[in-house]
Amino acid sequence: MTNELLLQKKDLLTNLPRELTIDIVRRLRTRCIMRCKFVCKSWRNLIKGGDFATSYACMAFVHREMGFAICDEAFKPLFQFSFCSNTTCNDRLVVGSANGLLLFLDGCDDVLFVCNPITSECVEIPRLPERSCIAGFGVSKISGQYKILCRDQVRSYHVYTLERGGGCWRRIVGPKFYPRMPRENAVFFNGNLHWLASDLKESLFVCCFDLETEVFTKFSLPPRDNSNDPDRNWRHVRGDYELFILESQLCVCDSLKYPGIVIWWMKNYGDTNSWVKACRIDRPQIGEVVFPLKVFANCDMLFTLDTDNQLVIYNHNTDECLVSNSFLDRSNDHVYNIITFIPSFLSLTTMGICNVKSFSFYKDHVLS
Repeated sequence: MTNELLLQKKDLLTNLPRELTIDIVRRLRTRCIMRCKFVCKSWRNLIKGGDFATSYACMAFVHREMGFAICDEAFKPLFQFSFCSNTTCNDRLVVGSANGLLLFLDGCDDVLFVCNPITSECVEIPRLPERSCIAGFGVSKISGQYKILCRDQVRSYHVYTLERGGGCWRRIVGPKFYPRMPRENAVFFNGNLHWLASDLKESLFVCCFDLETEVFTKFSLPPRDNSNDPDRNWRHVRGDYELFILESQLCVCDSLKYPGIVIWWMKNYGDTNSWVKACRIDRPQIGEVVFPLKVFANCDMLFTLDTDNQLVIYNHNTDECLVSNSFLDRSNDHVYNIITFIPSFLSLTTMGICNVKSFSFYKDHVLS
């Protein structure tokens, strides 16, 4: 092979259009992409650009021994870290994610951190004067502003915008809805935050907050088939519902004891008449409340339970639920508050955020 052909072969990836190169590299596994940063300057600059995100979902969770932890798409640990050393697992929470940025709650004093574990950057958010009840994190659709929403115990709402030069909390007028749980995390989807709430009539519904307009709306949940449930009246008020995002759709998991677990998809976002029953799992023995995490290419589903730290895979062909053989299930202590997110190399420093700090990982974060 001549030197000219060797040179052409060597420069093949370099000469591709940027969009095509990004599409090729982002299909790699997360660990491979992180190694690619060290190949050459052009690859590093490509990957560390603000518009680069991977194709695979990772998991962020709280662990009794690890503090906060990140697993890759194969459920192998990538990172372990903590912001405060004097807190326990009950004091920590993974609130939500947007474009690879994660919002963490660490400590009894409601200390919030926005972090990108892939770039090892984090920034502490100023404390609210009151202890918050619900929290959510997302990015607006038009302006692209990253915002945090909190609701305090006196039913006042507060918004924090992550922006250049620093930000501050703003109090906004909101509805007098009651969150379903004292500490209810909001789910981010389509530029909006969503959580379960009730009004004075105690009927359960989805509360929605538009991050662009900062307007609150609500829409109804899908109907539930609890005709055979002896506790149907009580469950109608409380409801073992969980909101989540699967396959780029807003979903509800209805963990009925009778007849089982029902998952609904909102086919047309915002249209309450478009709730479609995606699947039903007649496995009441697996736990009271199910937290779906992802759907595999073969339509099997991965979920976790509120009763232990196990990840469970539901085989839709055999209608069986099997404990997954993952790092999370082999760990000795409990895992809490698992969410999925798409990693990115979005830099808080490049965004112009003030007081960005680099944090250190625990010694066991080897990328092997």
